[in-house]
Amino acid sequence: ILAMFLFATIAVLSMALILNGENRNLILRKELEFYSNQDPMTHLPNIRFFKNNVNRLVAQKEPLAIVMLDVDYFKVYNDTHGHQKGDAVLRSIAQVMKYSTRKTLFVARFGGEEFIICLADSETAHEALRMAESVRQNIEDFHFDGEALQPEGKLTVSMGISFSNGHK
Repeated sequence: ILAMFLFATIAVLSMALILNGENRNLILRKELEFYSNQDPMTHLPNIRFFKNNVNRLVAQKEPLAIVMLDVDYFKVYNDTHGHQKGDAVLRSIAQVMKYSTRKTLFVARFGGEEFIICLADSETAHEALRMAESVRQNIEDFHFDGEALQPEGKLTVSMGISFSNGHK
């Protein structure tokens, strides 16, 4: 009986270790998937995630607008204030964009100081343009540390927009 109890205990402990290892692998796999779709600095989705979702919307022939956004004179800001403050500006812009685009499907970091927005619920180009202008204005109105030293006296962004009604 003692030997059976000992073997049963060893078997239960072995099974627990195996299950613990499987749980750890599952958690690591989910974490890896999460970080493979997210920009680590801004905590926005990355361009890989963006492209996958836009391709899905295009295949479904959904109307959508794509807005590209670039921070004006960002190199000047980085050279003047340093990369840490430049990174803080990018994180702040990411937050302003997230809060300014409630109706959008998603905002992503394209790379460097460039961001991209997919407006999947815009029925007309005018509506998409109005939303893009709202984002641009909210960023311009936001106070960034040291923006007075920018060429225009404030931190601004430039945008480009493309609209598809789903059929072309």
